[in-house]
Amino acid sequence: YHGKAGFNAGLRTDYRVARRDLVIVGFGDSENDIDMLEDSDIACVVPRPGSPPLTLAAPPPTVITAPRVAPEGWLDVARQALSIIERKRGETNG
Repeated sequence: YHGKAGFNAGLRTDYRVARRDLVIVGFGDSENDIDMLEDSDIACVVPRPGSPPLTLAAPPPTVITAPRVAPEGWLDVARQALSIIERKRGETNG
């Protein structure tokens, strides 16, 4: 079994070796996305029509749940994630 989170560990290792900052943003709307979302730094959850948003048993520090379903919901959470990343970057550089 290879879950969607499988690449995260490799990315983290590569960036640590290169001494570069890395923020993994995961996007998901279905059960098969849960492991990847839980292993992200920022989890972006998009609800599906007629279904409640995903519940993460082991959520990362930041979870963003879109107020709308796809396709608008994808854009909502992407904008929020970018805003969080930019704000944190400003805090560390300022």
